[in-house]
Amino acid sequence: MEPANPQSLGLLRDSLNEAQTTVRAYDTKSQIVGIGYIFALGIIGNIDDSIPKSSDGVLIGILIAWGIVILPILLFG
Repeated sequence: MEPANPQSLGLLRDSLNEAQTTVRAYDTKSQIVGIGYIFALGIIGNIDDSIPKSSDGVLIGILIAWGIVILPILLFG
């Protein structure tokens, strides 16, 4: 078997370094998104405590709660 071309090895090494850099960047972004979502859920919990409770608008309350929970996912995703 022939030895590998040094230029080919250099290109493979550069490609590997670029792939590793890209993966690290995505990992950092996903950590930031996770922290932002945790903060958003904390804010939602505080808002829920200040909303008056009534049995008439149960469906509306559920829809609003889902909208508040899903919106941060869309914003941080």
